[in-house]
Amino acid sequence: MILIYYLVMNNISYHKLHLKIFVVASIVALIAAGCKADTSTPKLRQSNTAVAPNTATQNNIYTTPLTVSNQKIFIAIMRTNAQLERGLSGQNKLRDDQGMLFAFAKTSSPGFWMKEMKFNLDMIWVRNNKIISITENAPAPPPNTPDKDLPVYYPASDIDQILEVNAGWSKAHNIKVGDEVKL
Repeated sequence: MILIYYLVMNNISYHKLHLKIFVVASIVALIAAGCKADTSTPKLRQSNTAVAPNTATQNNIYTTPLTVSNQKIFIAIMRTNAQLERGLSGQNKLRDDQGMLFAFAKTSSPGFWMKEMKFNLDMIWVRNNKIISITENAPAPPPNTPDKDLPVYYPASDIDQILEVNAGWSKAHNIKVGDEVKL
């Protein structure tokens, strides 16, 4: 009843009112969408900004023991978006008994690239503490390679972790699909 009174008193047609409501609702929806947190799978190592030199080795963060099959290594665990994005970029090397573990809250199929990497890697893709695939000897790109020319590596199926180690480590230690990974 109040709506009809408002329409008559303000000489507004029913269709004009619907248009006004639609415009206001659209503006509110656009504002709300702009404020929404991004809960999608992180786009790993894909920023357009330069990656700061990684001081992981200098800070000796490789202190968490991890067993892959029967091989014990010491890892740094990356969990935050900033850590996931930076990874090993800019780092000069890993010792043979070191690796970097990327841990995800949910299983997904994230893409990894080798932006600003200085050495080749084996990527060991893990789900539920089992190796589901291994990308051996992913090559470090030449310096200053444009982002568009960097290959992106994906797991064979969804994962919840990826372990990066020196290229050749998997083969040298007879690591294979199905092996267990234990913290």
